Amino acid sequence: MTTDQNEVWQAAGQRLKAIRIGAGLSQDELAMDADWDQSTLSKVERLGPHMVSFSKLEALVDALGYAVEVTIRSPGRRARAGGSSGAAEPSHHRQVRHVARQRR
Repeated sequence: MTTDQNEVWQAAGQRLKAIRIGAGLSQDELAMDADWDQSTLSKVERLGPHMVSFSKLEALVDALGYAVEVTIRSPGRRARAGGSSGAAEPSHHRQVRHVARQRR
């Protein structure tokens, strides 16, 4: 894994930690709600969620009252000008919503 990839994963772990703390939950409480081990949650918060399956991540995020969204982009490509609106819209930018739940 490259340094950039590590930074992205770590940022995701930090975001999960901030959401957990904002919800007033300890790692033990969230781990119990999501059916995780506390040690795995600790690793995910420090290193990012790349080591867990999507379904496990979904359970964790659901226990926090959030939804998982995945955005896939090509960072090296520029948007093409044109189209009816005149605005440049990157054709390579697609957002896929895997889970659509309202916050509790």
